[in-house]
Amino acid sequence: MTKTTNYQLPKWEKTDRIMMDDFNDAMSKIDAAVAAANDAAAALSGGLKIYHGTYEGTGETNQVRYEIGARPS
Repeated sequence: MTKTTNYQLPKWEKTDRIMMDDFNDAMSKIDAAVAAANDAAAALSGGLKIYHGTYEGTGETNQVRYEIGARPS
């Protein structure tokens, strides 16, 4: 297994055995980098934050409510 240049994330080959610890370590690094970028963007823009989430439809065509954790501006 090789690693990426910037964050040392795993780059698996077809013959590599993917280990849970390697995967979890990579996800933790990605989470920390996204959080740092979000905090930096908020500081530069006077409080602008990036929110993310998921949406799962119900199949109804008239449903239009989205919960994103904040009021859009």
